[in-house]
Amino acid sequence: MEVRGKLLQPQEVEAYFVIPALRRELAVALKDQGLKLTEISKRLGVTPAAVSQYCHAKRADLDLGELMRTYIRTAATRVKDPLSSMTVIQQLLKLALREKVMCRVHEKIGTLPKGCAVCFN
Repeated sequence: MEVRGKLLQPQEVEAYFVIPALRRELAVALKDQGLKLTEISKRLGVTPAAVSQYCHAKRADLDLGELMRTYIRTAATRVKDPLSSMTVIQQLLKLALREKVMCRVHEKIGTLPKGCAVCFN
C-alpha cells in the first residue's frame, strides 16, 4: 500500500498498519510454539494463505519493536480461537498506543495529522 505523503488519521493507521502487524507477530509467535498453519489460521480467524504470508514476512511489514514483540509472545499463549484473538489484539492495541507505535507509522510515511491526540499526547 503506497501512502507516502498522504495524511492518515489514527484509525486508518491502526487498521492499515498496526492491526495487520499485530496479527503477523501473533502468527509468528504461535508458529514458534509449534502450531501448524491451519491451526494458527483457525485461532486467528484468517486464511491459511494469510498466515503463510505473515510467517514469511510478505505481509504487514511494520516493525513493532522488541518490547511489543515481548508482549505479543506472552499474549499469544491466550489465543485459542478468533474471539480470544480479537480480545488479545484489543489489549495489544492499548499497549501499541502507549508505546507510540502509531506515531512511528506517521513518521515513517512522512505525515503527522495536526493536533493528533495520539501523536501529540
